[in-house]
Amino acid sequence: MRGLRPSRQPENAFHRLYCLTKISHSLLAILCTLFVIGFVSTHAMAASVHLKWDPTDPAPDGYRVLIRAAGSTYNYNTPVWIGTDSDCQLKDLPPGTTYYMVVRAYVGDVQSSDSNEVSYPPAAETNLETSAPSAEDTASNDAGTSISGDAPNVSPDLQQITTLQIVSGE
Repeated sequence: MRGLRPSRQPENAFHRLYCLTKISHSLLAILCTLFVIGFVSTHAMAASVHLKWDPTDPAPDGYRVLIRAAGSTYNYNTPVWIGTDSDCQLKDLPPGTTYYMVVRAYVGDVQSSDSNEVSYPPAAETNLETSAPSAEDTASNDAGTSISGDAPNVSPDLQQITTLQIVSGE
């Protein structure tokens, strides 16, 4: 009996299968956790800005909010928000860029000129800036020379919004 090895017991095979299953479940849990952390951190980094302004009198058909990144121009053909409320929430702004926003009242195809411009730096928020558009900016925007898209039909008869402000940003 001396040279005989004991035969493998079936428990060893079952034990190995159990251990491999346990390891694969652990690896799957780790991968799922990493995915969730990556998903949450990506969405947590996106900026959100809440804008508010005083409604115009008489009430227009609605308002259009325009946004541009630093160094770019407004595209009046593609407002980021259209509605009748005098506030809006802009979400999922990519981080690391300074954004500039204006609002315009509209009645049919006719729009007011740009409101005061506000800026928001989503990264390292230190201050929220607001400024009135210069006469040169308003003239060039209204004339369509420094904007993207077709020049909007601007009427001096529609009240310009001068109270655009950032209520909160995250």
